[in-house]
Amino acid sequence: RSIAPVSRLIWPIPVSNLAGFNIFETLDNGNIVFIGDDGTKGYANSKGEVILKPKWNSIKPIIGDRFIVSKSGSQYMGIINCDEKVISPFIYRKFEKSSDKLLIGYTVENGKFFLLNSNGNRYANEEWDTIKYTNDSNFTVTQGKSVYSCGIDNNKLIVNNITLSKNVLDKEISINFVPNATLPQIPFITYEKITDTSIDFVTAMLNNDKEKLKELCTSKFY
Repeated sequence: RSIAPVSRLIWPIPVSNLAGFNIFETLDNGNIVFIGDDGTKGYANSKGEVILKPKWNSIKPIIGDRFIVSKSGSQYMGIINCDEKVISPFIYRKFEKSSDKLLIGYTVENGKFFLLNSNGNRYANEEWDTIKYTNDSNFTVTQGKSVYSCGIDNNKLIVNNITLSKNVLDKEISINFVPNATLPQIPFITYEKITDTSIDFVTAMLNNDKEKLKELCTSKFY
């Protein structure tokens, strides 16, 4: 089958004009990744209707109208929707899909990663070092020596257990949080702030640092 070169087609492309696209990949649902005149890739549904114009170096559908793409001539990857609106910025070197609810995006800059949902939105604005995944209800991520046991529920990242590694008076200690009915779900950074402020209090008291204690008692720390 043959059709006119992609560059001569008018967008949106009528279905009747798509019969002979140079197909790069046919997906299980019948949708296709096709190749344009300049070697860039586009995306069409099983009816031959173009969803993404051929302008991308790589295209991988996630779910619904979300796609992992990389720009032509760039190593950076991001997530867009079918209108080419950027959902997740082009800062990633690769993505790994752990499940339909969990996507891991590794950054180009430092090799750390973010946890994203299937729509391409971050569960938390936190970068992580490692992950040990069992299932969506049970996985562990780390930041340095601090360990966070997490799960996903109703499209939210739930913290089941936190062990923070901190230095107190030149000694490394572990501080454990177990969220429950009396310790509700709060942002990760809040646990860090609570811990750091508590350590500062203890250190100031042991050093009899009245000025530091006065500073810590101001409302900005609460």
